[in-house]
Amino acid sequence: MLGGVRLITPAAQILLALARADSPLSYGEIVEITGLPPATVDLNVKKLLAEGLVERRGRRYVLTAAGRARVESLIAEVVGG
Repeated sequence: MLGGVRLITPAAQILLALARADSPLSYGEIVEITGLPPATVDLNVKKLLAEGLVERRGRRYVLTAAGRARVESLIAEVVGG
């Protein structure tokens, strides 16, 4: 926490962006929505894929059931914080 503001990780930003999306997001859309540098998105998407929190559908990305559970956990942590 910095000056009363809770900082979230790039991975969490990506998970939240995917959770809020009405449909699967492309890599470029994730960069645009999160405002993160492309290299940061690339690194974190690879980690999220490896952890089974995100899956590819063609050239787009969606949350898995485990990814949705992680988002719910993040939200509960912030709200309960």
